[in-house]
This record gives sequence, structure tokens and C-alpha cells, in this order.
Amino acid sequence: MRIGILDYLLRCRDNVLLHTAREVGYDAVELSIDRFGDPSRILFDPERADELIRAIRATGVAISSLFATQFLAQNLLDADPTRRRSTSLIVRGLAETASAVGIEVVVLPLLSASRVAGEAEQVALAELLPLLDKWGENFDISFAIKLSSPGELILPLMEGVAPQRVGFSFDPALFMAIGYDPVEEWRMIHSRTLHVHLGDRTMDGIPKALGEGDVPIRELVKLFVEDEFPGPIIVQAPAGEKAKDSARRHRVYLERLLTTAHLNRSNKAA
Repeated sequence: MRIGILDYLLRCRDNVLLHTAREVGYDAVELSIDRFGDPSRILFDPERADELIRAIRATGVAISSLFATQFLAQNLLDADPTRRRSTSLIVRGLAETASAVGIEVVVLPLLSASRVAGEAEQVALAELLPLLDKWGENFDISFAIKLSSPGELILPLMEGVAPQRVGFSFDPALFMAIGYDPVEEWRMIHSRTLHVHLGDRTMDGIPKALGEGDVPIRELVKLFVEDEFPGPIIVQAPAGEKAKDSARRHRVYLERLLTTAHLNRSNKAA
């Protein structure tokens, strides 16, 4: 199973991002996108597209996903149909851009400004899901929805869309923050989970390095392996004062848990 990391945790520029990820042992990176079309990002610079592809080939590090952080500030489920059409076009553009360089997943955070707060947002989401399904097929890409509400509220809306195209981004620290058991949430939605953000935190909300908080990471990694989640797992943990050292520690910790989980599964099967 591949282990990836969010780009901003490495604290480096795009032109050295994949090389830095390889240096600290990761085989995948997720790009956070605060503004679609941002000319400062290599992804959106047509004159540098080849540079990105060359870096992927040279390092062996994949860009596994885009995290559309733009929608933490801009409401993807706006009640106004005109504004909602505008944000939908941004999602389509992200899918097309990602597909052009072989990125497999676009993560859509239904958090903060895009939170599913009530019936109006559920209606908007029900209208968006078939579009995601269509764009997923057109661009051979998947969309993973990251929620701040329990999966059982959204699962019925997903019944009409292809599970390989539209599913969940599972974030156990986020579920714990809103008072839900992340293990039970995984069991509920794992069959429709396309993406994982893995971080740790205390019960009172303080972010921690992996294994130092209250998120049941060991148990969850065991379930990821038992349920044959293909990965990658994207590390979303504090960078610390020395970003590369922190990233390396998180990767080593997670690799150990995965190795143990795979060995235990093999022993049970023997």
C-alpha cells in the first residue's frame, strides 16, 4: 500500500516537491489547491506541464490526488444556482487538469464554507453527485468527498452513482472531532471509501504526530489491511519545526503498522 503526504507538510516549492517526498521515503504526494488556475503552481502552467511529468518519472513519486482546499473558503453547495454552476465548473476543470497528468482522485471537502448544514445543502449535493459521476467517467478520475457529518447521512444520496467514481475521503481525526467513533465510521463507509487522510489528535482537539494522540490509528490500519483498501494513505499530521524529519517519522511509524497488519493477516490465513 502506497503512503503519501500532503504537499504543504513538506514546506517546499513545487519544483522540488516530488524529489523532497522521495528523499523522506514517500511514494505519493497530494497537491492542495487553494485557487484553481493559480499560475504559480506548475500544475496550471501549460508551459511547465512537461516538467511535472518528468519529475514524476524521475522520482517514481506519484501525484495521487488533488485536495480542493479552495472549497473550504468557497461554498461548493451554495444556495444560489448561478454561483453553484460557477463552482461546479471549477470542479470539472480540476478533473480535466488532473486527468491530463495522470492524477487519479480529486478530494472535495464538504467542510467549513461547503459544510452540509441542512436540507438546502443536501439538495445541492444531490444535484452535484450525478455531475461528478459523469465527469469521473469522461476524465477517468474519481471524486472523494470529505465530510464533517456521519456517512450514514450521505450514503443514500450516493446510491445512483458509480462507487468507483464517487465515494468518500475518510478522515478519522475529523470524525473524532465531531464526536463519532472513527472505527465505526470506517466500518459503515469503507466499501465506498476511495481516499484516506490520516492524522492524529487528542480528545480535546490538539493535533499530534501519528501515534501520539487519541485516534485509534493502530486499529484503523489493521482494518485498512483486512478490508483490502488499496491506498494510498495520505499523511495529514503536524509538520513540526523540521518538516522533513517529521514527515520521515510519520512514514516510518505508518510503515511499521502496515507491516505488522499484513503479517498478522498472513498468519491468520495460514
